[in-house]
Amino acid sequence: MGRAALISSLERLGITIAKSTLEGIAEVLILAGAYIKVVDDMGGNKGIYIEQILGGPTIIWHN
Repeated sequence: MGRAALISSLERLGITIAKSTLEGIAEVLILAGAYIKVVDDMGGNKGIYIEQILGGPTIIWHN
């Protein structure tokens, strides 16, 4: 999903903030998705684990 499509989706969800902020949020979502894809590829596309304990750092690793 591209940046424009993500921005449209956020607006349809009722998120009405500055366009530049929506663009930033869309960019972060794209980067996070790319990172998750890379981790999954490293593990042979068998899935990933995501863990976060008590507000600490988010840890993502592959199967």
